[in-house]
Amino acid sequence: MKGKHSHTSCGNAQGFDNAFPTIILSHSPLLFDRLDENRQAFVLAGDTHGGQVPLPSWLLKIAGYKKNALYSQGLFEKRDKKMFVSRGIGTSHIPIRLFRKPEIAVLHFSP
Repeated sequence: MKGKHSHTSCGNAQGFDNAFPTIILSHSPLLFDRLDENRQAFVLAGDTHGGQVPLPSWLLKIAGYKKNALYSQGLFEKRDKKMFVSRGIGTSHIPIRLFRKPEIAVLHFSP
């Protein structure tokens, strides 16, 4: 669908109990923007394949790939919320990767 995914299944990312830290699994990293910055949340996302082929963010935005322009790979933080976007091991549209090695991330959590 070339970056034109519907995010209606995410709703408005409300309905979570703010009294507890939350781990959220989301295919799309764009859910991160819908969460309150003061919420203790950790989002695990993918969908971008690490960009597969690195392109300038302005070109990605024009092509409709906002998620790749903003959250291609790695760790992101906004106040109390954090997100890790994995490059994963797959590809999309074209089965190639250029300067974006596949990854299987192993995360360790501690109190």
